[in-house]
Amino acid sequence: MKNYLNSKGIDYRSIDAAVPENAQKAFELTGQRGIPVTVIGDTSIVGYNTQAVDNALEKI
Repeated sequence: MKNYLNSKGIDYRSIDAAVPENAQKAFELTGQRGIPVTVIGDTSIVGYNTQAVDNALEKI
């Protein structure tokens, strides 16, 4: 996902899911244990779903 966001020139903050506290927060946001989790505004996207990312970006 980082490469996709970089290719679109989008600024983002990356959080390491290997840190237990970060993994727990991602689980609380999505209810799933999959990664990556991309949060755009109020939208949480699990997995590599560029269409969902583009749709969420259009809403902000």
